Amino acid sequence: MKAGTLKASVQYHDYKGTVEADHHDQRCLRDLAEKHDIDTKRYFVIGVQVRSSEVRNDEVSHPSIQLLTVDMTETKAGSIDFIREHAERNGSQLNYYRFPIDISFSEMLDYFKRFELVLYNRQLERVDIFEEAEIDE
Repeated sequence: MKAGTLKASVQYHDYKGTVEADHHDQRCLRDLAEKHDIDTKRYFVIGVQVRSSEVRNDEVSHPSIQLLTVDMTETKAGSIDFIREHAERNGSQLNYYRFPIDISFSEMLDYFKRFELVLYNRQLERVDIFEEAEIDE
């Protein structure tokens, strides 16, 4: 496994950005793992990866969605706090495993309360950009 692989990466890096999400009060990524027969007594879900490949003929490809998990038998931990402590005791390193799941992007969003994705042209990477106002048309 390569170090620092929890970063988005695409071929040309034309756009840069960030993503943030809030935990849903009624359902969580663990529920999603259980729904897809992932052993949640062994694997603790720490995140999700969404990938989409090239768009062809004006159709968006079905995204590849994978749950990112930690093997609790390796970390000897059953909560995110204990997993973080395990990583800190081990040089701030943590091994993770990917589980591909067959789900649409909109279905995945059901497991978050709020979700925001912001992308901007990488040519503006070193520029401070300020929002003036929303434009009503």
